Amino acid sequence: MKKYPLPLAGLLLAFSGLLAGCAGETQASDPVTGAAADGGNSVTADSAAGVQQVLVGTSGAPKPYIYFDDDNNLTGYDHDVVVAIDAYLPDYEFTYEVTEFASIFGGLDAGRYQMGDNNFTRKPEREEKYLFGSEPYVYNWTVVVVAAGNPDHIQTLADLGGKKVYTDDSGGFAQIFFDSYNAAHPDNPIETIYSGADGAKQLLDLSQGVVDFSLLEIPMFDNYVATYSELKDKIDYVQLSQEETQQIQDPYGWFIFPKTDAGQKLADRVDEAIRALDADGTLVALSDKYFGFDMTGR
Repeated sequence: MKKYPLPLAGLLLAFSGLLAGCAGETQASDPVTGAAADGGNSVTADSAAGVQQVLVGTSGAPKPYIYFDDDNNLTGYDHDVVVAIDAYLPDYEFTYEVTEFASIFGGLDAGRYQMGDNNFTRKPEREEKYLFGSEPYVYNWTVVVVAAGNPDHIQTLADLGGKKVYTDDSGGFAQIFFDSYNAAHPDNPIETIYSGADGAKQLLDLSQGVVDFSLLEIPMFDNYVATYSELKDKIDYVQLSQEETQQIQDPYGWFIFPKTDAGQKLADRVDEAIRALDADGTLVALSDKYFGFDMTGR
Protein backbone atom coordinates (compact mmCIF):
# COMPACT_ATOMS: atom_id res chain seq x y z
CA MET A 1 0.00 0.00 0.00
CA LYS A 2 1.21 3.48 -0.82
CA LYS A 3 0.49 6.83 0.76
CA TYR A 4 0.01 9.96 -1.30
CA PRO A 5 0.09 13.41 0.32
CA LEU A 6 -2.37 15.91 -1.10
CA PRO A 7 -0.68 18.47 -3.39
CA LEU A 8 -1.97 21.46 -1.46
CA ALA A 9 0.87 23.80 -2.33
CA GLY A 10 -0.17 23.92 -5.97
CA LEU A 11 -3.91 23.77 -5.41
CA LEU A 12 -4.65 26.14 -2.53
CA LEU A 13 -4.81 29.04 -4.97
CA ALA A 14 -7.87 27.47 -6.58
CA PHE A 15 -9.71 27.82 -3.30
CA SER A 16 -8.43 31.28 -2.34
CA GLY A 17 -11.91 32.75 -2.67
CA LEU A 18 -13.29 30.30 -0.15
CA LEU A 19 -10.42 30.89 2.25
CA ALA A 20 -10.78 34.64 1.95
CA GLY A 21 -14.45 34.33 2.83
CA CYS A 22 -13.45 32.55 6.04
CA ALA A 23 -10.83 35.09 7.12
CA GLY A 24 -10.20 34.91 10.83
CA GLU A 25 -11.43 31.32 10.93
CA THR A 26 -9.17 29.46 8.51
CA GLN A 27 -5.62 29.68 7.25
CA ALA A 28 -3.95 27.77 4.44
CA SER A 29 -2.35 24.64 5.83
CA ASP A 30 1.08 23.35 4.92
CA PRO A 31 1.40 20.56 2.36
CA VAL A 32 0.66 17.17 3.84
CA THR A 33 3.75 15.40 5.08
CA GLY A 34 2.49 11.89 4.44
CA ALA A 35 3.02 10.82 8.06
CA ALA A 36 1.13 7.63 8.90
CA ALA A 37 -1.69 7.42 11.42
CA ASP A 38 -0.82 5.80 14.74
CA GLY A 39 -3.16 2.85 14.23
CA GLY A 40 -5.67 4.08 16.85
CA ASN A 41 -9.30 4.71 15.99
CA SER A 42 -8.89 8.44 16.44
CA VAL A 43 -7.59 11.38 14.48
CA THR A 44 -3.92 11.84 15.35
CA ALA A 45 -2.39 15.18 16.29
CA ASP A 46 0.85 16.64 15.00
CA SER A 47 2.40 17.84 18.25
CA ALA A 48 4.56 20.46 16.52
CA ALA A 49 1.85 22.16 14.51
CA GLY A 50 -1.27 21.22 16.48
CA VAL A 51 -2.72 19.81 13.27
CA GLN A 52 -4.63 16.54 13.32
CA GLN A 53 -3.62 13.97 10.70
CA VAL A 54 -6.31 12.07 8.78
CA LEU A 55 -5.30 9.02 6.76
CA VAL A 56 -7.84 8.41 4.00
CA GLY A 57 -8.18 4.96 2.46
CA THR A 58 -9.05 4.69 -1.24
CA SER A 59 -8.69 2.18 -4.06
CA GLY A 60 -7.43 4.92 -6.39
CA ALA A 61 -10.15 4.08 -8.94
CA PRO A 62 -12.29 4.46 -10.96
CA LYS A 63 -11.71 7.38 -13.29
CA PRO A 64 -12.89 10.18 -13.23
CA TYR A 65 -13.78 9.93 -9.54
CA ILE A 66 -10.24 9.16 -8.39
CA TYR A 67 -7.33 7.91 -10.48
CA PHE A 68 -3.66 8.37 -11.38
CA ASP A 69 -2.78 10.87 -14.09
CA ASP A 70 -0.02 10.44 -16.69
CA ASP A 71 2.56 11.59 -14.13
CA ASN A 72 1.34 8.98 -11.61
CA ASN A 73 -0.23 11.63 -9.39
CA LEU A 74 -3.53 10.90 -7.68
CA THR A 75 -6.28 13.14 -9.09
CA GLY A 76 -9.97 13.16 -9.95
CA TYR A 77 -13.20 14.64 -8.61
CA ASP A 78 -13.14 12.86 -5.23
CA HIS A 79 -9.47 13.70 -4.76
CA ASP A 80 -9.95 17.39 -5.49
CA VAL A 81 -12.99 17.59 -3.20
CA VAL A 82 -10.81 16.25 -0.38
CA VAL A 83 -8.10 18.77 -1.30
CA ALA A 84 -10.71 21.53 -0.98
CA ILE A 85 -11.92 20.12 2.34
CA ASP A 86 -8.31 20.09 3.55
CA ALA A 87 -7.90 23.72 2.53
CA TYR A 88 -11.07 24.66 4.41
CA LEU A 89 -10.07 22.82 7.60
CA PRO A 90 -6.62 24.13 8.65
CA ASP A 91 -6.72 22.09 11.86
CA TYR A 92 -6.70 18.85 9.84
CA GLU A 93 -4.32 17.44 7.25
CA PHE A 94 -5.52 14.69 4.92
CA THR A 95 -3.27 12.05 3.39
CA TYR A 96 -4.34 9.31 0.99
CA GLU A 97 -3.29 5.68 1.16
CA VAL A 98 -4.12 3.52 -1.88
CA THR A 99 -5.23 -0.02 -1.10
CA GLU A 100 -7.70 -2.68 -2.26
CA PHE A 101 -11.36 -1.64 -2.08
CA ALA A 102 -12.22 -4.24 0.57
CA SER A 103 -9.19 -3.20 2.62
CA ILE A 104 -10.65 0.28 3.13
CA PHE A 105 -13.23 -1.26 5.45
CA GLY A 106 -10.60 -3.35 7.20
CA GLY A 107 -8.46 -0.25 7.66
CA LEU A 108 -11.35 1.62 9.26
CA ASP A 109 -12.07 -1.37 11.50
CA ALA A 110 -8.43 -1.56 12.60
CA GLY A 111 -8.14 2.17 13.20
CA ARG A 112 -5.57 2.70 10.46
CA TYR A 113 -7.87 4.94 8.41
CA GLN A 114 -9.88 7.79 9.83
CA MET A 115 -11.86 8.26 6.61
CA GLY A 116 -12.77 6.20 3.54
CA ASP A 117 -13.13 7.72 0.07
CA ASN A 118 -14.46 5.56 -2.75
CA ASN A 119 -17.83 7.06 -3.73
CA PHE A 120 -19.52 4.95 -1.07
CA THR A 121 -23.29 4.49 -1.20
CA ARG A 122 -25.50 3.93 1.81
CA LYS A 123 -26.38 0.31 2.52
CA PRO A 124 -27.87 -1.01 5.78
CA GLU A 125 -24.99 -3.44 6.25
CA ARG A 126 -22.51 -0.57 5.90
CA GLU A 127 -24.42 1.79 8.18
CA GLU A 128 -24.33 -0.85 10.91
CA LYS A 129 -20.54 -0.58 11.07
CA TYR A 130 -19.55 2.85 9.75
CA LEU A 131 -20.56 6.48 10.04
CA PHE A 132 -21.87 8.33 7.01
CA GLY A 133 -21.83 12.11 7.10
CA SER A 134 -24.97 14.16 6.59
CA GLU A 135 -23.66 15.83 3.41
CA PRO A 136 -23.17 13.82 0.19
CA TYR A 137 -20.73 15.19 -2.37
CA VAL A 138 -21.81 13.48 -5.62
CA TYR A 139 -24.95 12.05 -7.25
CA ASN A 140 -24.40 8.88 -9.27
CA TRP A 141 -26.53 8.39 -12.36
CA THR A 142 -26.49 4.60 -12.66
CA VAL A 143 -27.48 3.16 -16.04
CA VAL A 144 -27.86 -0.29 -17.60
CA VAL A 145 -25.12 -0.79 -20.20
CA VAL A 146 -26.13 -2.92 -23.19
CA ALA A 147 -24.73 -3.89 -26.58
CA ALA A 148 -25.36 -1.35 -29.33
CA GLY A 149 -28.88 -1.75 -30.63
CA ASN A 150 -29.99 -3.25 -27.29
CA PRO A 151 -30.58 -6.73 -28.77
CA ASP A 152 -32.19 -7.98 -25.56
CA HIS A 153 -34.64 -5.04 -25.43
CA ILE A 154 -33.76 -4.20 -21.84
CA GLN A 155 -35.80 -1.19 -20.72
CA THR A 156 -36.58 -1.73 -17.02
CA LEU A 157 -35.28 -3.71 -14.08
CA ALA A 158 -37.93 -6.36 -14.74
CA ASP A 159 -36.12 -7.15 -18.01
CA LEU A 160 -32.93 -8.18 -16.18
CA GLY A 161 -34.33 -11.51 -14.99
CA GLY A 162 -32.69 -14.41 -16.81
CA LYS A 163 -29.98 -12.17 -18.29
CA LYS A 164 -26.25 -12.77 -17.83
CA VAL A 165 -23.93 -10.32 -16.14
CA TYR A 166 -20.38 -10.32 -14.80
CA THR A 167 -19.86 -9.91 -11.07
CA ASP A 168 -16.94 -10.07 -8.65
CA ASP A 169 -16.32 -10.31 -4.92
CA SER A 170 -15.47 -6.64 -4.29
CA GLY A 171 -18.67 -5.96 -2.37
CA GLY A 172 -19.53 -3.07 -4.69
CA PHE A 173 -23.02 -1.73 -5.37
CA ALA A 174 -23.63 -3.95 -8.41
CA GLN A 175 -22.93 -7.19 -6.54
CA ILE A 176 -25.16 -6.07 -3.66
CA PHE A 177 -27.96 -5.24 -6.12
CA PHE A 178 -27.67 -8.60 -7.93
CA ASP A 179 -27.93 -10.44 -4.61
CA SER A 180 -30.99 -8.49 -3.51
CA TYR A 181 -32.64 -8.77 -6.95
CA ASN A 182 -32.18 -12.54 -7.03
CA ALA A 183 -33.50 -12.90 -3.50
CA ALA A 184 -36.65 -11.06 -4.58
CA HIS A 185 -36.98 -12.96 -7.90
CA PRO A 186 -36.05 -16.61 -7.15
CA ASP A 187 -38.07 -17.87 -10.15
CA ASN A 188 -36.27 -15.63 -12.65
CA PRO A 189 -32.94 -14.50 -11.23
CA ILE A 190 -30.10 -12.66 -12.93
CA GLU A 191 -27.39 -15.11 -13.99
CA THR A 192 -24.19 -13.80 -12.41
CA ILE A 193 -20.84 -14.95 -13.79
CA TYR A 194 -17.70 -14.31 -11.78
CA SER A 195 -15.00 -12.40 -13.65
CA GLY A 196 -11.66 -11.06 -12.55
CA ALA A 197 -11.17 -9.19 -15.83
CA ASP A 198 -10.87 -5.42 -15.90
CA GLY A 199 -13.83 -3.21 -16.82
CA ALA A 200 -12.80 -2.68 -20.44
CA LYS A 201 -12.56 -6.43 -21.09
CA GLN A 202 -15.92 -7.01 -19.44
CA LEU A 203 -17.55 -4.35 -21.63
CA LEU A 204 -15.90 -5.78 -24.75
CA ASP A 205 -17.37 -9.18 -23.85
CA LEU A 206 -20.74 -7.50 -23.40
CA SER A 207 -20.51 -5.95 -26.86
CA GLN A 208 -19.86 -9.44 -28.26
CA GLY A 209 -22.80 -11.06 -26.48
CA VAL A 210 -20.85 -13.01 -23.84
CA VAL A 211 -22.95 -11.27 -21.18
CA ASP A 212 -26.11 -9.24 -21.64
CA PHE A 213 -25.67 -6.11 -19.55
CA SER A 214 -23.62 -4.23 -16.98
CA LEU A 215 -24.27 -1.45 -14.47
CA LEU A 216 -22.22 1.75 -14.54
CA GLU A 217 -22.47 5.39 -13.59
CA ILE A 218 -22.71 7.64 -16.66
CA PRO A 219 -19.24 9.26 -16.18
CA MET A 220 -17.62 5.82 -16.10
CA PHE A 221 -19.46 4.79 -19.26
CA ASP A 222 -18.31 7.96 -20.99
CA ASN A 223 -14.73 7.39 -19.84
CA TYR A 224 -14.62 3.82 -21.13
CA VAL A 225 -15.95 4.84 -24.55
CA ALA A 226 -13.52 7.77 -24.76
CA THR A 227 -10.53 5.68 -23.65
CA TYR A 228 -11.07 2.42 -25.56
CA SER A 229 -11.70 2.85 -29.29
CA GLU A 230 -12.84 -0.77 -29.61
CA LEU A 231 -15.90 0.10 -27.50
CA LYS A 232 -17.00 3.11 -29.54
CA ASP A 233 -20.38 2.47 -31.18
CA LYS A 234 -20.35 -1.06 -29.70
CA ILE A 235 -22.12 -0.34 -26.40
CA ASP A 236 -24.94 1.94 -25.30
CA TYR A 237 -26.91 2.52 -22.13
CA VAL A 238 -30.52 2.57 -20.95
CA GLN A 239 -31.37 5.25 -18.40
CA LEU A 240 -33.90 3.98 -15.88
CA SER A 241 -36.55 5.92 -14.03
CA GLN A 242 -35.40 7.67 -10.87
CA GLU A 243 -37.32 5.15 -8.77
CA GLU A 244 -35.62 2.18 -10.45
CA THR A 245 -32.21 3.84 -10.27
CA GLN A 246 -32.66 4.15 -6.52
CA GLN A 247 -33.42 0.44 -6.31
CA ILE A 248 -29.93 -0.27 -7.69
CA GLN A 249 -28.20 1.99 -5.22
CA ASP A 250 -28.64 5.13 -3.21
CA PRO A 251 -27.56 7.59 -5.92
CA TYR A 252 -25.62 9.78 -3.50
CA GLY A 253 -21.94 9.23 -2.79
CA TRP A 254 -20.51 9.69 0.70
CA PHE A 255 -17.30 9.66 2.69
CA ILE A 256 -17.32 7.13 5.54
CA PHE A 257 -15.80 7.19 9.01
CA PRO A 258 -15.31 4.80 11.96
CA LYS A 259 -18.15 4.65 14.48
CA THR A 260 -16.26 6.41 17.26
CA ASP A 261 -16.48 9.80 18.95
CA ALA A 262 -13.48 10.95 16.93
CA GLY A 263 -15.09 9.62 13.75
CA GLN A 264 -18.28 11.57 14.49
CA LYS A 265 -16.30 14.75 15.16
CA LEU A 266 -14.40 14.40 11.89
CA ALA A 267 -17.61 13.61 9.97
CA ASP A 268 -19.20 16.78 11.36
CA ARG A 269 -16.24 18.91 10.29
CA VAL A 270 -16.18 17.35 6.80
CA ASP A 271 -19.94 18.05 6.52
CA GLU A 272 -19.26 21.66 7.46
CA ALA A 273 -16.64 21.93 4.72
CA ILE A 274 -18.89 20.31 2.08
CA ARG A 275 -21.67 22.81 2.84
CA ALA A 276 -19.21 25.66 2.39
CA LEU A 277 -17.85 24.21 -0.86
CA ASP A 278 -21.39 23.82 -2.14
CA ALA A 279 -22.30 27.40 -1.20
CA ASP A 280 -19.27 28.98 -2.89
CA GLY A 281 -19.60 26.94 -6.12
CA THR A 282 -16.48 24.80 -5.68
CA LEU A 283 -18.34 21.47 -5.89
CA VAL A 284 -20.09 22.39 -9.12
CA ALA A 285 -16.84 23.72 -10.61
CA LEU A 286 -15.04 20.46 -9.83
CA SER A 287 -17.96 18.43 -11.16
CA ASP A 288 -17.90 20.37 -14.43
CA LYS A 289 -14.14 19.82 -14.66
CA TYR A 290 -14.24 16.04 -14.28
CA PHE A 291 -17.73 15.04 -15.46
CA GLY A 292 -18.69 17.81 -17.87
CA PHE A 293 -21.93 18.55 -16.03
CA ASP A 294 -23.32 19.04 -12.52
CA MET A 295 -23.05 15.68 -10.73
CA THR A 296 -23.41 17.10 -7.23
CA GLY A 297 -27.15 16.39 -6.87
CA ARG A 298 -27.44 19.56 -4.82
